[in-house]
Amino acid sequence: MFGFFTLDTDLRIRQWNPWLAEWTGRKPDEVEGRPLLEVFPDMKERGIADIISYALEFSAPMTLSWRFHRYIFPSASGETVPQSGLVQPLYDRDKVTGMIVAVQDVRDRQVAEEELRLRIRELETLHELDRLILRNDVDAVLQTLVERVAELFDALHAEVFLLEGERLVLRAAHNWPAGATQTNLAIGDGIVGQVALQRRSFFSLDVSRESTYLPIDPRTRAEGAVPIISEAGRLYGVLNMESAHPERLISGGVQDFLETLGQQIAIAIENAEAQRREQKRLKTLTHLRDLGVQLAGTQRITDVYDLTAQAAQHVFETKSLLLYALDADDEEEAVIGAAQPVDLFSQVPPTLPREYLSDLQAAVVWPAGEQPAWFPLPAGEAHTLAVFPLRSQERLLAVLFAAFSERWVVNAADVHALALLSEQLGAQIHAWRLQRESLQRLRELDALHVASQRLREAEDAMGVLGLTLESAMDVLDVPCGAVLLLRQGRAFLEIAHLRCFHTLEDSRQRAFPLETSLAGQVIQAGKPRMVRRVRHEALLGAAPPPEMETSEDALMDALMVPLFVPHGAFSALFLLAAPPHRRLNEDDLRLLDTLVQMAGIAGQRAYLRRRTKQQVARLMSLSQVTATVNASMDLSLSLAVLLDEAQKQLGVDAAAVYLFSAPERRLKMVAHSGLPPAPPGAWDVYPLNEPLSRQVRIVLDLQAQQISGGLYRPLRQAGFRTCASIPLIVKGTARGMLVCLSHQVFQPDSYWVEFSEILGRVTAMAVDMSEMFSGLERANTELRIAYDATIEGWAKALELRDNETKGHSDRVTDMTVQLAGLMGFDAEQLTYVRWGALLHDIGKMGIPDSILHKPGPLTDEEWQIMRMHPVYAYNLLREIEFLGPAIDIPYCHHEKWDGSGYPQGLRGEQIPLAARLFAIVDVWDALRSDRPYRKAWPREKACRFIMEQSGIHFDPEVVRLFLRLIGEKE
Repeated sequence: MFGFFTLDTDLRIRQWNPWLAEWTGRKPDEVEGRPLLEVFPDMKERGIADIISYALEFSAPMTLSWRFHRYIFPSASGETVPQSGLVQPLYDRDKVTGMIVAVQDVRDRQVAEEELRLRIRELETLHELDRLILRNDVDAVLQTLVERVAELFDALHAEVFLLEGERLVLRAAHNWPAGATQTNLAIGDGIVGQVALQRRSFFSLDVSRESTYLPIDPRTRAEGAVPIISEAGRLYGVLNMESAHPERLISGGVQDFLETLGQQIAIAIENAEAQRREQKRLKTLTHLRDLGVQLAGTQRITDVYDLTAQAAQHVFETKSLLLYALDADDEEEAVIGAAQPVDLFSQVPPTLPREYLSDLQAAVVWPAGEQPAWFPLPAGEAHTLAVFPLRSQERLLAVLFAAFSERWVVNAADVHALALLSEQLGAQIHAWRLQRESLQRLRELDALHVASQRLREAEDAMGVLGLTLESAMDVLDVPCGAVLLLRQGRAFLEIAHLRCFHTLEDSRQRAFPLETSLAGQVIQAGKPRMVRRVRHEALLGAAPPPEMETSEDALMDALMVPLFVPHGAFSALFLLAAPPHRRLNEDDLRLLDTLVQMAGIAGQRAYLRRRTKQQVARLMSLSQVTATVNASMDLSLSLAVLLDEAQKQLGVDAAAVYLFSAPERRLKMVAHSGLPPAPPGAWDVYPLNEPLSRQVRIVLDLQAQQISGGLYRPLRQAGFRTCASIPLIVKGTARGMLVCLSHQVFQPDSYWVEFSEILGRVTAMAVDMSEMFSGLERANTELRIAYDATIEGWAKALELRDNETKGHSDRVTDMTVQLAGLMGFDAEQLTYVRWGALLHDIGKMGIPDSILHKPGPLTDEEWQIMRMHPVYAYNLLREIEFLGPAIDIPYCHHEKWDGSGYPQGLRGEQIPLAARLFAIVDVWDALRSDRPYRKAWPREKACRFIMEQSGIHFDPEVVRLFLRLIGEKE
């Protein structure tokens, strides 16, 4: 609720709203006009009047808080409730004329703040319990909890009952009534027992109505209890509290909080139990560690079994243990290795068929009386049997039987401990069995390491194969070995490396049939193979010498392992053989296979290293060739560089470029490298009677393959064997070919072909760019000639119309170009100077004949028209794009250095340089030429005039340069 009143500057009440009238019981006419402290004198004592006065004095709003004053106005009945207020000055313009005070009932806010404080105290309690839980002190957690519950909810007493067996026993209490005996309850007794039975919370606001209530404290009016249950649903006990104030249990948050505390208790108990289990686990691990130390110093397997049985007795506190052992892979029966006590297992057979145990994959528990018939126990004995197979690397080594009394329960921790024991025993048995084997493996690993080091040094595939053969013979200690190759497209094996096979060496046979030899069958099948007592000639399908056909010494054991070389042109077969006294076995075959796999990796590494170097070199070569082609328009230079790189990167003896000439129907060699000297045209193909191929064509052996065609005949006669021709495709048309030649037969791989095609494309690009550049040069020359002819024609026409002295345009043009050359103009600039000089009077085409041909002097008006001809020239030429740079002379050659010229009145360097050059030449030619109205001036007189006009009409620098040019001409 909300009310307000206003005061004047003397603190007299001016307005009193209806809510305040109703709340205080004082009507407006009773208080309005009276001093505030006269009506409510206690406001002075409670400090409210001082705050209002302060707000009036300093013209500042002030707050009246219920936390300091509790209330502002009591009710008509004298009741006081929490109230807050706001004091605000009232203004008339800038002057304070009084105060307005707003009053608000804040009881709801007070309740919310009290609830918030309770929640904060609850959170603090939970935080405190969390710290205690981390210390794993259950008793401290329980005692702190009941104290905080009693404090938070003003309880008479609070307690925790924990479940022990089938009873609820009091474990912690706060303010437990003296003499109360209800400390051990059955499930279902009282409200606490009912909560445990039903596993859900119960709150009673009037215990006198509860039939299950057990009186403990006569002051109790209400009781609340919550179960202590883990997240997994396990009941640990009940948290209970009794109160004399039922209203403290009304809030819904009370039950939620107590249930949260119940969960915290469950967590504390579980943590404590986990700690106890961990301590037991550590104890088990200690025994197992001690067992490991003892087993490490044990040499006899029987001692291993006995020590294991003793350790199990200590860990599980039982004397009933039996161990069946399988000592070797080829045994058919398992035997008893240890038994404690002997009399319990007296009826158990000393051996068991292996099939009884071989199917055991994991632990098995047989309840009392349910063990299989082949495992009898004495009559009347009832035991639970736990059976654990002891395995190492999928090999069954032994089986452990643990017998427990009927009352003993096998839990997860015990199963885990037995599993650890099994693992340790299995590891020890396995180590005992592998002792000799391990020494041999160490020697083999050392040999493999040495072989790996040697293989890293190999530079190519053949080197890898030879080193691998030598390493394999050393490691396996065999006298004979060979590496055979099966190349792509071949139907026979070739010897790459050979050791000790004397009969083969003597026969000098280097190739063997693929289909009729054991080696050929193995390499085709792609799987390693071991054969016993076989002649090594039969391995390869070779015919043995007659003297050895019946020799027992010729019979050998042999190992054959194929190797398929990645990205290679061949497959390999490693063949090792040993005489009868050196028996080869599956382990030898496995070791050889490992070595061969290492050889494959080493071969791949060598191949990739060589390929990487080759690719880098080719990329650099391609970059150089491309840069040359792009930078040079000289086709012969581009082709020379390209052919040189083709020889280097493709590994060929010679290379040439042929281009097709359609008019002659001739395939003409335009460039070559590496070919022997020959008369011009000797390598050309004429006439070419077949279309040019658009595909790469490779002839492996020109000498063996009698291929017709004019291209191959001279190449064959020059002694070349392998020939590859790569088409040159220009704008979709085959224009020629790049030919690569070798004196030796070789089979290009896909990388070779790919790079040759790239070189072919670069060659075609060079040819295309050269032809395009030549065409552009021709077109540009023709265009320049046409421009010159046109402009010279215009100049001649102007001379005829203007009655200029014959040859005037040619003379001034030539001299201006010479002068511009001395000034440092480049070739392109000189062209525009020439054109501008030829067209210097093009604007006179716009001057009427009556003015242009007038025999006498021109009037002022006629001079104005005449002086417009540079403007006419400008307007005419600016529309012609290619003559734009030549416009300076026609437009500005009548401008003067001192600014007195026309049409723009430019001065000094504002005048374009070309126009300054032409102006002096134009005047010079006019002075030195006969005119109808005067004779030509002598040279000296003309020179003096030019010098006099320096700095007036002409650029002084140009004058000096011009006079030097005139002097040189003279």
